[in-house]
Amino acid sequence: MSPQPSISKKQIHKWKVQTMLTTGFASELKVGRIFLLPDCLGLGEDARWRWKWIPISMLLGIKGGTSTGLYPYVRLKSLTPAFGKLALQPIMEISAIPVIGICKKFSVGPNMFAIRASLKAGTEGVPWTLQLTWKSSERDMLQTKVASYMTVLEYLQRCALSRTCKAVFRAAVKMPFLHSHRPVCGDTSSGSVHITQYLGLRASRDKPLPTIAYLKASERFGQSKTITICPGHFIDPGNESGAPGEREFNLEIVNVLEKDLSANGWRVLRPDRDAPNLSWEEYLNWVSKQTCSGHPVVEIHGQGSSAMDSKGSVVGVIGDPYIMLNRELARNIGFLNIDWKELGVPRRGGVIVESFNADEILQMAPSQRVQAARYIGGQLMDSIQRISSKTDAKKIGD
Repeated sequence: MSPQPSISKKQIHKWKVQTMLTTGFASELKVGRIFLLPDCLGLGEDARWRWKWIPISMLLGIKGGTSTGLYPYVRLKSLTPAFGKLALQPIMEISAIPVIGICKKFSVGPNMFAIRASLKAGTEGVPWTLQLTWKSSERDMLQTKVASYMTVLEYLQRCALSRTCKAVFRAAVKMPFLHSHRPVCGDTSSGSVHITQYLGLRASRDKPLPTIAYLKASERFGQSKTITICPGHFIDPGNESGAPGEREFNLEIVNVLEKDLSANGWRVLRPDRDAPNLSWEEYLNWVSKQTCSGHPVVEIHGQGSSAMDSKGSVVGVIGDPYIMLNRELARNIGFLNIDWKELGVPRRGGVIVESFNADEILQMAPSQRVQAARYIGGQLMDSIQRISSKTDAKKIGD
């Protein structure tokens, strides 16, 4: 039995402070404390994988503006898609003006789309809003909001001022419906800036165990049929969103691979989807615990042509070459000439697979991207199945 890492008990205490200033010199302030269920209930680290409708993000705080004053509010958001294949995300806000909504996200090539429908209680009935969001990159977004009596077109640009502080610049145009008798409140065109600051303590990062501990634990990979697959640049990415188009295609490959693994009896853990608010320190501690328990952790990445290693390659495996799974993953693409001990996930028994050239993916048509994701996912699936078969054969032989 390999030694287990000590998992830090220090929690992240996240407070969210958001201010907004508009071109009409109106202002708004939100201050809230973020809770994640089941994390805040003190349950074990695996609880988030066992609870079907959890995790849930809960924000308790106060908000208000120059015209409304301050009032308390509660915001609940499911971080795991619900309702089966529909994969909808319910959102509810309880305040002086209650709001209930539901969101559906999907991707087309490198672009991300989201459709959100919401109802807001008010003094003049229950106005509805239908919002379509198009996100072409990590910074640029276009939104169209169709409300009860008008349409709003918005352009938003995000930027990270620091690791914990983000700004969103917004320009909007309001267009009333032709037959609407209700006047549009305020200017027909407007702008605003939102600044959000997250406050709190980050979890401490545990030291990795000796390499031999992870190597011996890797001999049990496949026995429990539990595996973690995670698209790169989704856990606490900060300003590191990867090569252009990489992050989105990482996710496409992982979605394909998860479907194939689940169909073959694997229990697939997806921290990017089911625990997206993990800090990098918490994630590395959790990776160490998983690999020491005999559960492999595979991160899917890609990179552009400018990131070639000394051998002129951009695809390959980054991890301990003595771990059998890593050798299987490298059978078709080889190992990259990079010191894996300098990287957090491989140093803790996990593996990074640089599986594609991001520059080539950007040139592909949507149908070609789908085929490429299926091909790469199929190769990864074959490697994982081979290591599982070898582990089973060794277990029988013993």
